Amino acid sequence: MTPFRVKANGKYTRNVPFHILIRSALRRISSLEAAYYGQEPKLDYKGLVERAQHVRTVKEELKWQDLPRFSYRQRRWMTIGGPVGSVVYEGEIAEFLPILRYVQEVNAGKQTSFGLGRIEINASTLFK
Repeated sequence: MTPFRVKANGKYTRNVPFHILIRSALRRISSLEAAYYGQEPKLDYKGLVERAQHVRTVKEELKWQDLPRFSYRQRRWMTIGGPVGSVVYEGEIAEFLPILRYVQEVNAGKQTSFGLGRIEINASTLFK
């Protein structure tokens, strides 16, 4: 819904493999839970990411979108951007639904404080 700004291998990614989405979501959840509740959730981070790598992308309709913003610190206009659009995944995703629902409410990726990383899950197509 808004640019999903995330780095993979040191570069901002133009596509969103499922494991990248899950890694970003887990980082967001971990930091929010630590900040607001003083502890990280008891999740099998490594196992979740490993299992997420088995979920395939079957359709991806993404385009890069840049958003302008003024940096008062740098005193200049900048662009922040990332891929926007839709992605269809296929595989065993049931265990990831609580994670995805969580970040659907709080966004994921970089610069969420600027409104980036807003995702929406289309649950009507999950279990056909």
